[in-house]
Amino acid sequence: VARIPELYALHGYPPFVERLPREFVDWGVFGTDLWQWIGLAALAPAAWVLAFLVAWVILRLARFFARRTTTGLDDRIIESIHRPLRLAATLYLFLAGSYWLRLDVPVQRFLVGVSRGLTILLVTWVFLRLVDILTRAARERMVREERRAAVSMLDLGCRVAKVLIVALGLLGLLQNL
Repeated sequence: VARIPELYALHGYPPFVERLPREFVDWGVFGTDLWQWIGLAALAPAAWVLAFLVAWVILRLARFFARRTTTGLDDRIIESIHRPLRLAATLYLFLAGSYWLRLDVPVQRFLVGVSRGLTILLVTWVFLRLVDILTRAARERMVREERRAAVSMLDLGCRVAKVLIVALGLLGLLQNL
């Protein structure tokens, strides 16, 4: 009983909630108060804008280092992952911000579960893009070396790799249900 104030400070409402109108705290759906729903609605675009800035900085640094290499493959890879990177940053910034809202444990667990599933989808997306980029680079090299017969095998290998990646992604999603 002596630890109740300490535990409430860790897991109870943030201090600013006491200054909100009573309706914001009393009304709720799915174990989430109105002020928390408003916070989630405000958090989504804020996370997106901040993720845009974070991804921009990361991509600028990656492009800076990629320009110093002799191959163009790393440039293609960087260009292909900017959208998944921005979405992943948005997802994790949103998830981090949701802890500040002190959502109920079942709601927070739901958000973490959705984040895991979306992370698996994003990783699958990145690997599919990498297979496309590597296949295109190998195809260009084979055409340049006049090994046209190997191109058809390359297409088959690309399809097999994509099927395996999608199958592993689906297994990962099913494991996290």
